Amino acid sequence: YKRQTRRQVLTPAGKAFYLQCQQIADISKQAWNDAYNAQEQAIGNISISAPHALMDIIIAPAIGRLISQHPEITPSLYAQDQRVHLLVEQIDLAVRIGQLKDSELKQKRIGSLVDHLCVSKAYLLHNGISHRAIQHNPSLCESLHYIANTWQGNTIRHELMHITDKRHCLVKQRPSRFANSINSVLSMVQQGAGVGLIPQLVIDQLKEHERNELVIITSEYQLRHEPIYALHAFSQSTPFVVQLCIQAITDALQLTSAAQDD
Repeated sequence: YKRQTRRQVLTPAGKAFYLQCQQIADISKQAWNDAYNAQEQAIGNISISAPHALMDIIIAPAIGRLISQHPEITPSLYAQDQRVHLLVEQIDLAVRIGQLKDSELKQKRIGSLVDHLCVSKAYLLHNGISHRAIQHNPSLCESLHYIANTWQGNTIRHELMHITDKRHCLVKQRPSRFANSINSVLSMVQQGAGVGLIPQLVIDQLKEHERNELVIITSEYQLRHEPIYALHAFSQSTPFVVQLCIQAITDALQLTSAAQDD
């Protein structure tokens, strides 16, 4: 710039440099505004991972309803009972059942799940056990084959509490059959392969004749309610599309829970 006695004046090169810097500042400001506005719009891709039971019954219908209202959301849904690494698998939102270990992921509890120990009437008959006897004394399960989902591991403990008199019962199992999805566990239970842990919301989806062939061992007892969490790896502000999906899934879980209570 040129310096005069009482004021300073930019040279032509200085004016050009100033205008270019101002343009850069304006472009940067617009980029930040666009990014902020995009977060507040129901538009974009989202990948969601969840266990089969929740995906088929809760999440897929909930996201289907959501995108019918916001068609510019592009979801990719992955049903997998095994827990996945969100960053490695490029998952934006994961829904998981059960207590979580400490994690750097953002976690939000969005509901709970009720499970039941189930077995087929034919399997009990083959083993000489009445359904009333096993419902009154669930520890009889320990003498029967157990069908485990692979996430359950090789040693299983079910802590039960009687609904009315609050007495406790501990059932220990060592699985002898395994499957990697709740649908496979249910099918094996229905075919008389042993005892399995089936969520109430899955039982509710069965046809009447299918329910009639099952014995709910824990009808007089209550298993611990398992919490359901939504997880994501966005460390700063949560994208608007992710927020919308979490809310849609939460609402669906609450409606299902209310229907079960009725």
